[in-house]
Amino acid sequence: MKQKIKFLVTSLLCFVIIFSVSVSLNGQAKRIKSKVKTTKEVAFYEKLNDAWVIIAIHDIFVCSGFVADPKGYVMTVAHILSPKHSKIEAISPDFGRKTLEIVAIDEGNDIALLKLPKRRKPYPALQLSTRERLLNSDCYIFGSANFTYDLFIKGTIASPIATAQWQEDNDAYTDLVRVSASIPGRFYGGAWVDKYGEVIGMQTSVFVQGLTFFVPVDPIRNLLKTKKTASTPTMGVQVTELWWDTENNKASDFYRYLPKDIKNGVKIIYIVEKGPAIKADLKKGEFIYKIDGTPIEDVNHFIQLIKSKKTGDKIKLNTFDAARKKKREVTVKLENLEREWR
Repeated sequence: MKQKIKFLVTSLLCFVIIFSVSVSLNGQAKRIKSKVKTTKEVAFYEKLNDAWVIIAIHDIFVCSGFVADPKGYVMTVAHILSPKHSKIEAISPDFGRKTLEIVAIDEGNDIALLKLPKRRKPYPALQLSTRERLLNSDCYIFGSANFTYDLFIKGTIASPIATAQWQEDNDAYTDLVRVSASIPGRFYGGAWVDKYGEVIGMQTSVFVQGLTFFVPVDPIRNLLKTKKTASTPTMGVQVTELWWDTENNKASDFYRYLPKDIKNGVKIIYIVEKGPAIKADLKKGEFIYKIDGTPIEDVNHFIQLIKSKKTGDKIKLNTFDAARKKKREVTVKLENLEREWR
């Protein structure tokens, strides 16, 4: 009985908070704009504020999002969504509170495309950038985190090249761009923009000290264009390179266990439950040095080789079991990362 009462109180509190947010967003925006110095800065702020939304699932504030098309298409992160969710809403200073419909999912890039109801007036939307990302260039994000609203944060592109990063939220690798910035929790789904106010990426839930990561604009543009759920091949493993022992956080001495003919590869450090790797009887700690006869150079090369395949493809892995000091060949059937959305 106590647990039921606690649940009802918590749900009511979340509803009240979200309702207050939807009522007060316009007032907060006006107060902040009154303190911005120049007309150019006001226009930049208004552009981001008007296209930004809060994503609420079953009356609970979950993350940020942004309008990416005047017809009402909204982008946010995919890992917060489930086919079981029956009530997804967007809260905005422009249109208040409206229901969202899921259009398409791309788990491989952690992107979700949602749709607002039709209306005569175009929705305020951010334009997707076609410019090249430059090292050390300034970028900006606007959003909310942990019931702290209207945050405007500046970052610097630390590496313009997107590299594979493991995301625990969806048990998959995503190609992400690194930004030098400190971002609070629940900021994911917000749009990173350049100095022109055009979208260069979307914030993810991946953080390390002093660095954050965003999904680059190209897969966002692709999902907006196709409006179709992706079919991302996955092997269901997290791997690391041999020079570092992830478990013990120190330099690895694994190389001394390898046969002389094995020069490079990746070591399995985590296997997704009920995934393709478990079904193929791969083991944690096993070393993969070839895929379909191609020697693996590093983690990024391994991920690109997997992504070059199709869902349902069977791949042959050459592996080395350090514990048993034995080589073997393993066949793995790749599965669809978006299978629950089919």
